Amino acid sequence: MSEASKQTQVSKFRTVFNMMLSPGTAIKKAVSGVPFYFSMLVSGTAFGLFFLQTGLDMYRTGRQPLLFVITAAIAGALFGITAVPAISAILWAVSKPFGCSKSLTWAIKAFCLSYSGALVYCVIGIIISVFFGWRTAVAFGVTGVMWAVGPMIATIKEMIGGKVLLCVMLAALAGSSVLLCWSFLGKI
Repeated sequence: MSEASKQTQVSKFRTVFNMMLSPGTAIKKAVSGVPFYFSMLVSGTAFGLFFLQTGLDMYRTGRQPLLFVITAAIAGALFGITAVPAISAILWAVSKPFGCSKSLTWAIKAFCLSYSGALVYCVIGIIISVFFGWRTAVAFGVTGVMWAVGPMIATIKEMIGGKVLLCVMLAALAGSSVLLCWSFLGKI
């Protein structure tokens, strides 16, 4: 593997952790340098693992068969690569009248990368679920998704020039819509 390739891999993973720990800085510095497919991979994997945890929890309580676990993981991955970009596009369109100068591609990448914290939490949750048999969807999955609100606020703030109240309202709507979709899975 070439030195440039190693540097690219390191910076992609560094971007994931930076989005979790310092979203404002990561958005300004890294989003434009991250490939579109990588940002989609972050949100797709995060939601695939989140829904997998939910499926495992439901399987362990006897509420669902094993096939549901696999179906839930696939549904989560599809949610991460379709619903998150769709929500991003809606928020981008809403932000245009407020002076958004960012492209739709930038917005989708930034919102998908906002779920970097969810990815980290869900990986840890799956490890704990598998090795200890704990039900982890709420403790790790929901916490990870809630962690995404901070990066979403930073993204929206960057898009609309710092209008904080509007940023918080739009991020709350985006985060609520994601959790609402997840709650439907729990009602199955």
